[in-house]
Amino acid sequence: MNPTISSPVTDASILTNPVVMGVLILVAIVAFVIIVLQIFRKYFHSQYHIPSEYHNTTLLITVPKDFTKEEDKNKEIKQLIGIAENLFANLGGLKPQK
Repeated sequence: MNPTISSPVTDASILTNPVVMGVLILVAIVAFVIIVLQIFRKYFHSQYHIPSEYHNTTLLITVPKDFTKEEDKNKEIKQLIGIAENLFANLGGLKPQK
């Protein structure tokens, strides 16, 4: 007896298996759909521009701290707070231009 080594799984038998072919076709379809969706996403993203009114801007507002006398200190603090409060109220009430 001449023993021969034979492989139960060969390349041809893997590709002829209907389950393997079904999985390969499913993976190919999913990859194709992902590629097409990415192309559409890139195209529509390049066509849509966000208006400049919606870009966030950070503002730094400073209030001076210069005080001359102790008795005028309370009046000046209240005046400075009133000015800053009015400024912040006006900034908060602004709406973007259309």
